[in-house]
Amino acid sequence: MKSKAVSEIIGTMLMLVIIFSLSIVLFVIANSQLNLNQALIANDIEIMNRLIRERFVIEHVQKYNATSILIIINNIGDYKITIMRILIANSTFTKLFNDLFIEIDPNKNYTYIANLNTVITTGSEYKIRVESEIILGSIRSGKGNSVTYTWTPEI
Repeated sequence: MKSKAVSEIIGTMLMLVIIFSLSIVLFVIANSQLNLNQALIANDIEIMNRLIRERFVIEHVQKYNATSILIIINNIGDYKITIMRILIANSTFTKLFNDLFIEIDPNKNYTYIANLNTVITTGSEYKIRVESEIILGSIRSGKGNSVTYTWTPEI
């Protein structure tokens, strides 16, 4: 009877050791997956910063003689960069929407992300809808906010 109690205690202890070991293994796997996700996010940001510095700034500023550049990313999910396009602003746009545009210095390492839909309506009237914004680094998010600006250019 005494040996049965001892064997039950030993069995229980072995079970606890196995459960503890499995918990450690699962924790290590989860932690490595988290580190991998963080590395992928950092890689995406670096790729985008490189595109901004090298390609977008040089080509588009020279081609369109732009005063400001706004980098637009249509879909942001878990910080995965999917579609990227660029909107060139002339001085009239910059004057009216100066809160939406930033001057991009190729020597600095920052990124502005905004989700904009630009719709040209009757005549030369523009409606610009801002769905969300986020600045990587200081991470400022206006998700859920939706503002529509209307602009009629001076003729």
